Amino acid sequence: MNIDDEESDYEIKLWLDPTDKTAYYYAEPEKVYLNEDMNSMFRNMSSLISLNLSNFDTSKVTNMSYMFFNTSSLALLNLSNFDTSQVMNMDSIFRSMTNLTTLNLSNFNTSKVTDMSSMFSDMHNLTTLNLSNFNTSKVMYMNRMFSDMHNLTALNLSNFDTSQVTDMHDMFSNVRNLTTLNLSNFNTSRVTDMGFMFYHMSSLISLNLSNFNTSNVTDMSSMFAEAHKLKTLNLGRMNTNRVTTMEKMFDNMWVLESLDVSSFDTSNVTNMAHMFGGLAKITALNLNNFNTSKVTNMVYMFNSMVTLENLSLPSFDTRNVTTMAGMFGSMEGLKNLNISSFDTSSVRDFRYMFGLGGADTYGHDQVDHLEHIYTSRKFVISAMETGGSDGIFYRRPSLTVGAGCTYVSGTGNPFCIGSTWVVLP
Repeated sequence: MNIDDEESDYEIKLWLDPTDKTAYYYAEPEKVYLNEDMNSMFRNMSSLISLNLSNFDTSKVTNMSYMFFNTSSLALLNLSNFDTSQVMNMDSIFRSMTNLTTLNLSNFNTSKVTDMSSMFSDMHNLTTLNLSNFNTSKVMYMNRMFSDMHNLTALNLSNFDTSQVTDMHDMFSNVRNLTTLNLSNFNTSRVTDMGFMFYHMSSLISLNLSNFNTSNVTDMSSMFAEAHKLKTLNLGRMNTNRVTTMEKMFDNMWVLESLDVSSFDTSNVTNMAHMFGGLAKITALNLNNFNTSKVTNMVYMFNSMVTLENLSLPSFDTRNVTTMAGMFGSMEGLKNLNISSFDTSSVRDFRYMFGLGGADTYGHDQVDHLEHIYTSRKFVISAMETGGSDGIFYRRPSLTVGAGCTYVSGTGNPFCIGSTWVVLP
């Protein structure tokens, strides 16, 4: 920190009074001119309960990243005199200010800011946030910007210019009390990472992303996972041709009533683990357009889709898949399953692939309704590891082996290498 100008000889005297646990500073001039880099200035001062910044001149500051990070006891922060016109980095500036209930940023000039990642992350007690004056035209990073704002109930981003943003990873994750979110103005044409973007937004009821341009996105892992109350999701004609991971993309969206992924190009996806797991209300799922030729992981992919009765996967190319553990597990309502295209020559793990859940799953004892599984002679166990068939038909007592099916020695678990697998004779 400098006094008056960069060449000042004035000194700042700083001392601590242990009796009232207060830090005092004295400077002969009235203003304290802060240097360009104020990164982590008050970082981790978790016992700080009051802060007077009225004499600070921030007109030269370019970096405010982590400036107030984890000042978790501070209940009031007055930044009305802050000049942020030169600031480029606001990464985590207010992160983990868990005791703050209000924050007035109406004077903030953000026209030069490029990094807003984790800017408000972990501000657990903030219920509203007015960013109507924010200029985000140069911002490239918004990852975790609002994540873990547990009590936020209103957020208006209609003024946001996101045309330069490349990273939206975890942007709204764990914003648990927000019921509506309008992103119709968002330009996402440069975004490459949307992983966990809406993760655990457990109060959100509907979400319209029909305007989203996802042509450059490579990561959609857990994008909507754990959005437990989301009933309506409009993906429009979402472009996924560059996406490499869709792990847990829709996992545990318990009340989602329909899902249209007909526009999905999955030709570059390698991970589909848990992708549709826990979609408990979905009764129809059309995946005829799916290209799975590069997928290696399908563990728990459809697990706990408890109301789906018919599932046909005629286009699935599984030659590179190494694990199918729990893939169709806990699908209590399933009656007919067509996996006739499956080539399992690379699969090492089949554990609980078709097994039902125990009595504690969804609060009741799951009942077997499976009638037919259609396979082919390419459903083989040549690559299976020791124990790789454990529980494959757990709690499906009505299973019988049809023509062309065989038992794995010592396990009592049948594997079908014929054209039809018949259950409930």
